[in-house]
Parts: sequence; structure tokens; C-alpha cells
Amino acid sequence: MEIQDRVVITGAASGIGRAGALLFAERGAAVVLLDREPAGAAVAAEIRDRGGDAVFAACDVSDAESVKDAFAAAVPPGTRLSGVWSNAGVAHYQGLAETSVETWNTIIGTNLTAAFLVTRAALPFLGRGASILFTGSISSLHGAENFAAYCASKGGLLMLAKALARELAPRGIRVNVIAPGAVDTPMQHADMLARPVPYAEAVAAELAAHPLGRYASPHEVAASAYFLMSPASSFTTGATLLVDGGFSA
Repeated sequence: MEIQDRVVITGAASGIGRAGALLFAERGAAVVLLDREPAGAAVAAEIRDRGGDAVFAACDVSDAESVKDAFAAAVPPGTRLSGVWSNAGVAHYQGLAETSVETWNTIIGTNLTAAFLVTRAALPFLGRGASILFTGSISSLHGAENFAAYCASKGGLLMLAKALARELAPRGIRVNVIAPGAVDTPMQHADMLARPVPYAEAVAAELAAHPLGRYASPHEVAASAYFLMSPASSFTTGATLLVDGGFSA
């Protein structure tokens, strides 16, 4: 049990966030789960049924008041947080000309602004040795056609982390990014369904772009996230860990 006290995880109702919540709790962390989907409550209940410590607060992480209310409900004054993982995200496959301002704002708000809001809300509870993690993407580093908003949001996370790594280093707080490739999640499957080719063809092309030739499991990404938030990576800050099956090789 390397991680102590409480860790906040956003986007915890499914996919990578759910896998992370289960893994962190299994390894001894108390977890505060934030998600706009009520299924997050079931994840917290599952952890408690296994003997872990978990609370859930419904939260739209792109909305400042919702984040404020969620922290007030789930993180009492005086709580020490050992980490916060801003993981919630959305993707949208669409050409620039067809992308509405509303869609752009939703993607930037959920993927980038949310990291700012959640980190800002968590900061008073973070002390020396704490860790902040953002879920980026291979799209933090590589452009992709029909993904302008998504790439912009994930690239922004990279620079937000670098800036905060420098700003918070004097306080002993580390800030890093995990950048997965294709992961076997509902969001990944929705992305493949949105492509202008048959689903099987879209999946085959996606897997071919990853030298390991498969999707990552949510658990594999969560395990890498655990490393970045644990003392095992105590001299790592401002870094991006690629978990992409060789996509960037």
C-alpha cells in the first residue's frame, strides 16, 4: 500500500477511470469518485463491498460550480489528498467545417478546462509528496484528421501539466500526464462507430497503427497511472508516459 489517504478520480463511472478506482482501492487508497454519470455510485458501492473506502459525488467537471459543490460534498475540510487524477474525457470525430462552437466548447471544457477546475479545487488539500495526473492521449503529441478539437484539448493538457509541474514543484507536488493509445473502453468503441467506414474496418485500421496489434485494457492504463501517482515515481514531474502499444515508436 504505497498510496495513502484519499485520491480523487474523475470520469470514474466507466473505462479507465473505473479501472483506476478499483485498482487504487485494492492497493489501499481511499478514493473520491467524480462523474456526471450516476453509474459512478455503483463503482463506489462495489469498492465498499470489497472492503474499501470510496465515496461518489455527481459532478460535471467542466462546470466550476459543479466541481466546487462536489468537493464540498465529498472532501471535508481538513482532508489530506495524496493525489488527484483528472481523467474524464470525451472524443468527437468530425471535420473542422462541420464542428459547431458548442461541440468545440464541450470537448475543450470536458478534456482541458476540467483539469484546471479540478486541480484548482484540489490544491488546498494537497501537501508535499502529493501527485496530480492528467489523462492525455497519443493525440497530445500527434495530430489526427477530423479530431481537431480533441487534439487541441489533449495537447493543452500536456502544456498545462508542464506549467503546473514548475509552479508546484516548490511545494513538493508532482504533475504528470499519462497518454494512452487505443483502449478497450466505451469511448473507443463509440469513436470507431463514428468513422465513415464499417466498424470492423475502422477497428482493424486502429489496431494496425499500434505495433502490439491490440487495444490496451483499462487496467493496463490504470496500472501505469498508479505508478505515476505513487512514490515509485517520486522524481518524475512534468513528464508524459506513453501507454500506446508502440504507436509513437
